[in-house]
Amino acid sequence: MSVEKVIDKSKQSKQEKLIGRHPADHVFFSKCIACEDLPTISTKIHRKLTELDKHKIICNIDLIIDYIIRHHLSYDDIERKRKILKGMGLERCSEKDWNLPSSDKTQKANFAEILLSEYLTSCSNLPLLVYRLRYNPNIDQSMKGDDVLLIEVNDFKKIIIGEAKLRTNPDKSVIEEIIKGVDNKKGLPISLSFIANIVQNENKKLAENIERLNSAISTEKINIVNVGFLLGNLNASNCIELYDDSHIDNPYNYNLLFISLGIDHPENLVTESFKLAVKTLNNQENGK
Repeated sequence: MSVEKVIDKSKQSKQEKLIGRHPADHVFFSKCIACEDLPTISTKIHRKLTELDKHKIICNIDLIIDYIIRHHLSYDDIERKRKILKGMGLERCSEKDWNLPSSDKTQKANFAEILLSEYLTSCSNLPLLVYRLRYNPNIDQSMKGDDVLLIEVNDFKKIIIGEAKLRTNPDKSVIEEIIKGVDNKKGLPISLSFIANIVQNENKKLAENIERLNSAISTEKINIVNVGFLLGNLNASNCIELYDDSHIDNPYNYNLLFISLGIDHPENLVTESFKLAVKTLNNQENGK
């Protein structure tokens, strides 16, 4: 007889109450990433992520490549592109041929967004309803809207909004940028209508409920959690500890959680990941 594990919510950290526990059995995050929920004070909620062992992430880069491909291309997209490229006689294709960004700045932005999306879904068990990067009209520009938007679709009483940044050498300005982004949106999601439009072909009822939520969100009692994700060098967590005062006299940031992930040379990881993603797509095309 199986025994369901009961979680004592009184012993949960503030971070766990907002987004859930760090995943214990995830194929990437539990294997490569260590988690520490730092003590919460009145002006700061911070989850610190670090690489379990040096080179652990790069040794599992194939998992990141899968994320990059899945977030930018559906299976139908890949098959359609293969047919087109084959008809054009192209055997070795570039990022743009595969609808992947070639711009260094956009690769970094998309990489941070993808990692945050995968992490928040694995912690919260809330679904990522739309892979929004598949719908970017300009692949070499960062997409507007919420970087990550997760919705509790059973009762529509919880929303997690994520804003992701990659800075090789983070400083106070990136913390201010994230906080300003939350302030400008008054802590509310701005991409609900976009998601409703995308899902309506497959689930009209869900689309209607999301539109209804969008209309009522400013008046109904909904648990909205904002997450600022900073991917940077090994100083990323210190940057947040030094500069995050997001909760001072700011009602929109009461549930603003910062997540830091510090690794050596994150920009190199991004470049290598996108390069290998293209190589993977090209090799799959040629049956390798």
